[in-house]
Amino acid sequence: MTNGQGYGPLDEPWPPRYDPRDHGQQLRGPQGQPPWEQAGYSHQPYPRQPQYPQGQSWPQQGYQPPQGPPPGPPPGWQPGYGQQPPWGPPPGPPQPPQHRKKHTARNVYIGIGALVVIIIAISVAAASGSRTGNTTGSGTGTAAVASCKAYHAITSREWLEIAKNPDASKGECIIVYGEISQFDSATGDNAFRATAGGVKIAPEYGFADYPTNALFDGSPAMLGSFVEGDLFTARVTVDGHLTYDNTVGGQTTVPVMQVDSITRTGHLSS
Repeated sequence: MTNGQGYGPLDEPWPPRYDPRDHGQQLRGPQGQPPWEQAGYSHQPYPRQPQYPQGQSWPQQGYQPPQGPPPGPPPGWQPGYGQQPPWGPPPGPPQPPQHRKKHTARNVYIGIGALVVIIIAISVAAASGSRTGNTTGSGTGTAAVASCKAYHAITSREWLEIAKNPDASKGECIIVYGEISQFDSATGDNAFRATAGGVKIAPEYGFADYPTNALFDGSPAMLGSFVEGDLFTARVTVDGHLTYDNTVGGQTTVPVMQVDSITRTGHLSS
C-alpha cells in the first residue's frame, strides 16, 4: 500500500512533502472550479470571503476608515522568532543600560596630587627665600660663614644711623658688639635678640650698656653654644628691619643683622 505519491511506508520513514499545487488541484477539481461551484457541493463559501453586489467593489458607499493610531498588541502577546507585530514595525534590539561612570576615586587622587604640588611649590619658594650658607665652628663659640669680602668697624653714631633706618644700609658688612638678652623657644634656635652697638662697651655692675635692641639671625650650628647673657663680637650683614608683636599688646620694630661669624667674649650672669 502506498501513500499516493508512489512511496511505501518502508521506502520513506517520514511523511511525504506537502505540495500546495496538488492540494489546490484536489480542491478545485478537474476543471479548476472552486469546490462551491462544483456539482453537488452544498456548503456555503468561507464566511470571511466578502460578497459584494454585482457591479460594486470595496469599500462600499458610506464606509469610514478607522481614525487614530493603530491598535496596540493584544494582552499577553509576545513576538515569536521571525514574526512581525501587526501594529507597527518590529522593535529594535534592546540597548544596554547606560551606567554613569563613577569618577569619585579619580577626583580624590587628582585633588591630593594638586595639594601635594602646591605644598612642594610653597616649600621651594620658602627655601629659596631663606638665607643659607656653609658654617664652620669650634667649641669655643666661634663660627663663620663667608658672606662679605670685608667687614669694617663703625662708630657709635654710625651704628645709630644704621639702627634708625636699616633698610637704607641693607647689605652693608660691619662689625658689631653686644649682649644676648633673649635666646629661647620664642626666638628659636637660629636667632636671638640682643642689645648691640658699633663700639665695644665694658660691662659695669654686671651690665653692658649697649644702646640698641636688635635681632641677630644665624643658623643652629653657628649659634648652638650661645645662651642669654653671653657677650659677643660679630661680623654681620645688615638685613633690613623686622616688626613683631610685643608682650604689652603693641608692636616693636628692630634692625635685623645676618650673622656671618660670631665669637663669645664673656658672660654676664643675671
